Amino acid sequence: MKSLVLLFFVIWTVLFTKLFPRRKHTLTDEEKRRLDKPLFLTPFLETNDTENARSLSRVTLFEEEYGVEAHSGYITIDKTLGSHLFFLLTKTKHPSPDEAPLILWTFGGPGVSSLLGPLLFNGPFTLDEQGRLTASSPASGQLQSFAHVLYLDHPVGSGYSFAEQEDDDRTFPKNIDDAVDAIDDFLRQVELLFPEFRGRQFYFAGESYSARDAFGYANRYHGKGVKASLKLAGIMSGAGFIAPFLRAANPAKFLLQLGLIDVHGRRELDEKFRQIKESVDDEEILVALLLLREVFTESADGGPSLFESLTGYSHRASALRSTEPSEFAAYRKYVTSDDFKRAVHVGINATMDRQSKIVSTTLYSYDAFKDIRELVATVLDKERVLVYGGNMDVVYPADDVYGFLRSLQWKGEEDLRIAKRRPYKNASHAGGEVVGYKMIARNFTYALLVNSGHYVSLDSRRAVVGLYRDFVYSNVTST
Repeated sequence: MKSLVLLFFVIWTVLFTKLFPRRKHTLTDEEKRRLDKPLFLTPFLETNDTENARSLSRVTLFEEEYGVEAHSGYITIDKTLGSHLFFLLTKTKHPSPDEAPLILWTFGGPGVSSLLGPLLFNGPFTLDEQGRLTASSPASGQLQSFAHVLYLDHPVGSGYSFAEQEDDDRTFPKNIDDAVDAIDDFLRQVELLFPEFRGRQFYFAGESYSARDAFGYANRYHGKGVKASLKLAGIMSGAGFIAPFLRAANPAKFLLQLGLIDVHGRRELDEKFRQIKESVDDEEILVALLLLREVFTESADGGPSLFESLTGYSHRASALRSTEPSEFAAYRKYVTSDDFKRAVHVGINATMDRQSKIVSTTLYSYDAFKDIRELVATVLDKERVLVYGGNMDVVYPADDVYGFLRSLQWKGEEDLRIAKRRPYKNASHAGGEVVGYKMIARNFTYALLVNSGHYVSLDSRRAVVGLYRDFVYSNVTST
């Protein structure tokens, strides 16, 4: 009888502890007081107290309830200005953690938090309709199935990253070089905190505006060099803002093709963008930004934007969706809750996106209208690059981005012109459902995913993760 009881206990332990998440222990008053404050890790690194820093940075919520090892906190990149970057690192178990690559994943906006990644786009978690955190299915697409992923709220002022001296003109980045300087120092400190990553195979993934930073970092890496010993093995640009703004941001032609506006609407949009270009050419950037605001945000008198008036769409990320994705409301509620803020060590007084408007205004004033075609071409000559986007992206229509890529002068330009586009299929579906189209030219991979808008990693999560996996583990280039 005792042996049967023991056998039952063993079976229960082996089977059911994996089915039911473990509950976290109740926090003591002392732990609550500590977690109510932000965790600044740089002071520990400066005194070589790495062990304590790693211990304090562990995200016990993820580890105890979902078995995911994660770390988070703040890395200080400028003491004088009080500039602190927030990160969340999720570690992989497969394959061997000692061999798995490290992916730095950032989102744009600019000014938007990269927490969209682990919680909605490509991480080990998702949010249900009630806004509760749940484990995502591996079949849905998880970058952690093959890589360690470092999610970074970048630049400073984005998401939970913040600067104490926000009135100082030096605080917020004005261009790609400024942004890369911060990332370079951040990664140097990450190697101090996680020495196991020194010399590790490394990928920089940037979606939307952050794609510029990915190209900027690759250019720095192959140029004057970087501080970290990470070995850059490629960059990913998702729905990236890499084409000249005035070429990529005018959706008039695309909207007309879809029937979302008529010829009169196209004339109105084209005229507005003509005025914007004229203002930029005259270096009247403030005027250009005000005109952009009228096109996409609101009219001068606070009414609907021109885009909304013409299309009826209150949200312009996707031609397939006239309103904001429903998941975003649950996401905002969850990431701003006290429990989550305690869990990821930002402190309960932290405010998500508190300085994001400053970030956006600064970069649009100084950087957005700059043509980076030479930088992109230089990187294509020297590094493996994956560019992907959605065929229903209204923010940066895919045809305009692809046209820009075909216009670049680089060693593989002729290869790209003659490259064959092949269907990209979802292998997990019976028969292999076509989820997009893919072409390869030398070290460059371009993929267009169907039924996807600007939030391509939300609309085509599994396909994007599949592209990353193929890119990371493919050492064969097409010539």
